[in-house]
Amino acid sequence: MVLSEGELNFPTGSERKRRVVKFVQVNDDGDPRKAAEEVIHAMLERWKLSKPDLVLSFHGAGVDQAYPRNGQEEEDRIIDGLCRLINDVDSLWLLSKSGDTDVLRIVDEVRKRVEVMDRDKVVSIGFMTSHSVQGRHLGSVASAKHTEKSFSPTNGGTMSPKCQSLLSSAPPYTHLVLVDLESEEAEDKLREMLTSEIESRLISDNSFKPTVFVQTHVDTKSVRHITEALAGRRPVVLCEYTGSEHFLSYALQCENIQQFKKRYANHLKRVFFGDVSDSESEDLLEEFCDQVQIIMNSKDLIEIYNVTTCDNFDESILLTLLKGMGATKEYFLKAFSWNRCDIARRMIIRHNLVLPDNDMAELMTRALCDEKCRLGFIELFLECGLQMENYLTEERLDKLYELTADKSDVMLVPQEKSGRKCYQKRVDDVLRTAMHGYYTRQNDAKPYTDLFIWAVLVNRFDLAPFLWLRCVDPIALALVTSRFYKYVARRGFPDPDDGTHRWEVACEYEEKACSILTEIENVDPVAAMQLVTRRHPSYGNLDHLELAALASCKKFVAHHACQMVLDRRWDGDISDAWCKKLIAPVLFPPLIFCRVKFKSVHTCLGKLTAFYDAPMTKFVFNWITWLAFVILFSHVSIHLRRQPFSIADYILHGWLAVLVIDEFWQMLVPPDEHHSVTRTFLYHWKSAWNWFNMLALTCAAVACGLRFYDSATAFEVVKVLYACSCCLMWLSVLRLYIFQPELGPFVIMIRGMLKEMYWFLWVLVVFIVGFGVAMNIILSVERSSNPGILRDVFYMPYYQLYGELFLDAMNTTNENNTPDTVSSVAFSVFLAVYLIIGNLLLLNILIAIFSGVYESVQANSRREWRHRRYFLVREYQEKPSLPAPFSICIYFYRIIKCCVSKCLKQVVTTDSFQLHVIYADDERRNLNELELKCLDSYKRRQEQKEQPTLETKLSQLEKRLKQMERILKDNLHQ
Repeated sequence: MVLSEGELNFPTGSERKRRVVKFVQVNDDGDPRKAAEEVIHAMLERWKLSKPDLVLSFHGAGVDQAYPRNGQEEEDRIIDGLCRLINDVDSLWLLSKSGDTDVLRIVDEVRKRVEVMDRDKVVSIGFMTSHSVQGRHLGSVASAKHTEKSFSPTNGGTMSPKCQSLLSSAPPYTHLVLVDLESEEAEDKLREMLTSEIESRLISDNSFKPTVFVQTHVDTKSVRHITEALAGRRPVVLCEYTGSEHFLSYALQCENIQQFKKRYANHLKRVFFGDVSDSESEDLLEEFCDQVQIIMNSKDLIEIYNVTTCDNFDESILLTLLKGMGATKEYFLKAFSWNRCDIARRMIIRHNLVLPDNDMAELMTRALCDEKCRLGFIELFLECGLQMENYLTEERLDKLYELTADKSDVMLVPQEKSGRKCYQKRVDDVLRTAMHGYYTRQNDAKPYTDLFIWAVLVNRFDLAPFLWLRCVDPIALALVTSRFYKYVARRGFPDPDDGTHRWEVACEYEEKACSILTEIENVDPVAAMQLVTRRHPSYGNLDHLELAALASCKKFVAHHACQMVLDRRWDGDISDAWCKKLIAPVLFPPLIFCRVKFKSVHTCLGKLTAFYDAPMTKFVFNWITWLAFVILFSHVSIHLRRQPFSIADYILHGWLAVLVIDEFWQMLVPPDEHHSVTRTFLYHWKSAWNWFNMLALTCAAVACGLRFYDSATAFEVVKVLYACSCCLMWLSVLRLYIFQPELGPFVIMIRGMLKEMYWFLWVLVVFIVGFGVAMNIILSVERSSNPGILRDVFYMPYYQLYGELFLDAMNTTNENNTPDTVSSVAFSVFLAVYLIIGNLLLLNILIAIFSGVYESVQANSRREWRHRRYFLVREYQEKPSLPAPFSICIYFYRIIKCCVSKCLKQVVTTDSFQLHVIYADDERRNLNELELKCLDSYKRRQEQKEQPTLETKLSQLEKRLKQMERILKDNLHQ
């Protein structure tokens, strides 16, 4: 019966609060089962312990056994296995007695190594004798129901010195059962009764009993414990090579007991029965062999775990449970809740467990939605015949969104449809927003694609790559995913690390797309180029190259296959040409027929059309005409006069008018039928150069209009506007440098430095204003309030940064026109401090920032240039064949053609160079099959990377050889 219960205060050996361990004291009143039931009641009702998922009853070597201690590596394997097991299950109970020194070490180390969040999942229950606790003898408070005791080991108790050291310094137990019995045999019997009661009472379903008997060392007493456990059909794990237990491992391989006795009879007599007479040892040996015979007959419940060579102690525990319980649905559900796919796979593959379709679908939903990584179970269900087309219905997809909508970075608000929540419209809106309108959900069934999009939206970072490998369009989906995560990252997060993580995930998917394209290019370079230009109806009929540009996937755009596509688009139908070679044919067209080579045969008119339609020709022609326009504009601006207008003025104004028309045409007229006016307008203003050009043209147009006003003030404004416009137009020449691989990176560096300078100026202006106000206070003498003060605040400190120190201002005078020594000294001090901060500190910081930008761009100069080159090629593909001012003829032609087509009700076709190649169904199918084959090749390469390297294998082999050497030395010593 239960004598008392309460708490024991263990010393910690430091200033920390003393460790409190709950205990219950029992004795033998003739009914051990009743005492066990009372202990269980105390655990569940008064201690409020939750029912365990798994109970491990640990048994080891007694304090009087002469077995050597386990090696540290062997114990670490058991401890690591237990830690993994604790991480999987919801609640684990460890039962052991204080006399098992090796078990005490293991339990103590497990409590230290397990994660802090998982420590509450471990309940370690220890069995100790009452007289091992010093203080007030617990027998004197037998009537008490709650006591608090201070713990310290007794000097004359029965506990071993090793156990005393463990328990006094860092007690491994969370709860104690203090047994007040006369003999150790009675204590063992009560513990066995308690373990059996836990097995029968704590598990609601009697068909599943998660109790495992673990024996770390074997002696005569432990063999009896094993036979008692097997008699109750409790599975047993025997740890091999941690003592003398190898004889049981041999016994399980023997066909009969005689074979076992023939080999181990003398050894057992010497080790276990060497201190008794020969006749008595024979009787003890026979009794011992009868127990071994029982163990041999129950080998189906025993799992041998080789501690020396195996690292999967947790798997041995669960496989032992499988032996004891069988491949049942209940155990499969437990393996699912523990996330042990290895055990579940063994049950289905080896034990032929069949799950109903409804149960498998329900478990699939749980595996998808669970925060734990259950990829193994998802893959197992797919291998077992679960058809994703039948599983992922519209209702089930909405259910997945409903269960995980709170994990998304975007707001997923459902709509009510037929009495249920529907998320698909909101999902389409989110993707359409992230893709700038380039997304349209198709009606064709693609369950893996829909599931992948769900995983991306709800931040299932572990599940999304698994599903991506099973999608039909992996490259397009990877680019779209990269675009979505960058869109989410730019929105900002309260924690900057979250935004950084989203950006890193976006880069990972860009890398995946590049890897697949590389695989395809290695197989068929022509097919890789065709795949780059394949359109996708789901994404606004964009091809892979346009998707990559939309997602700012610079590495993908810089890929060799993409650059080959750009080269072909840039050259058009011109063969073996470069920009300098085309200058002469552009200036003197007859040279087209003798100096320019074409890829295909053309007539004379066809050669002219092919020549002027090539983006490279458009670039050269635009470069020449723009340079001529800027020179003309500069000439007119320098020789500007009010009246009358010169011929150059009229030419300039006409040219300027055509440039304005050209700018608005590119802004508002779509290049083909696949682009809307809105998309064209938004895309036009994404380029900073277009803002630059529009500002320059606006200044020039306003200046031209003001020239008609006969006013001196208006003429002064005209000169300022002409100067600004001329400066902007000369700076626009830098845009033409982007095409050159040598000059393009410098333009990119300048842009990056300007961005960094913007934030630096916010810091610099604080020092400028602060010093400027201080200087004006020192230098002013009863100064009246006027707008010029604001100019003076910025004027002096700004130019002092460049060396104009205004030292004459130091000679200040007061109201009596006498030198003001105090103001002069103050001015000198302020100026010295300001120059130190401004010239030495801030400007050197700016230089360091610029150096960082330079190194960053220089390290990725080729990639940055190739990315910018895409936009240049696309721009000149969409430009008219002739530049301004000759483009006005093309615009008149297109307007007349459009009007005629409208009158005749015909479809209007564009005359621009085709941006895409239209593929037949067979070609699209072949490209898709090649993409999927290369996706499988990519998957195999990734799996090979995860395999251990040669160095790792050699290290493991060396470790095992050392272990074998140590084992041989131990055996020779014995």
